[in-house]
Amino acid sequence: MYVIGYNNTNPAITQRIIQLFLVQWGVPVVTISGVFGVMAAVMSSAIESVGDYYACARMAGAASPPTHAINRGIGTEGFGCILAGLWGSGSGSTSFSENIGVIAVTRVGSLRVVQVCGVVLMLFGLLSKVGALFMTIPEPIIGGILVIMFGMIAACGLSNLQFVDLNSSRNLFILGFSLFFGLVLTFDLSLIDSIEHLQSRCSPRGWPTTLIPS
Repeated sequence: MYVIGYNNTNPAITQRIIQLFLVQWGVPVVTISGVFGVMAAVMSSAIESVGDYYACARMAGAASPPTHAINRGIGTEGFGCILAGLWGSGSGSTSFSENIGVIAVTRVGSLRVVQVCGVVLMLFGLLSKVGALFMTIPEPIIGGILVIMFGMIAACGLSNLQFVDLNSSRNLFILGFSLFFGLVLTFDLSLIDSIEHLQSRCSPRGWPTTLIPS
């Protein structure tokens, strides 16, 4: 979609063409495989968002969000995903867990502050020099900030266990499976990479090439 400006009768002057960002990459194509793949990501993101809402309320010292507030939040994220698809951004819209860590670190949960920060970030997105300035931040500092924020998020999640009946076998199963599966999956993937690396250094007979004399 294009909006053509004035002076389009003179070929010596470039026509002013403003491309609208809506469907800038063409009309969205819907396929069954794509729908099921994105649906799985949306469902997992919605489940994570419910936990983010409770964690955000707890970090801000507010009451637990009611059901209608959670429904509005999930609906807003879905509407954001629709707009992202129309704009061709390639990514959906969901809650950001790191922002909850920022609330925990700064102890600032004011809605007005969040709105002002959102406007400032949108303005910064138009200025490439600001992005270049943030790129100069050393990686160890960014890593330390991430450790603090994710640590606060994990601690907030564990603090919710004080409201859970740990004498229930069902609750114990959910807690144990969530913790153990998250740790084992990461270890298993790293183990597979190590095995593949070892196999690549082995001879056809199965012996490591470093042990075979030349």
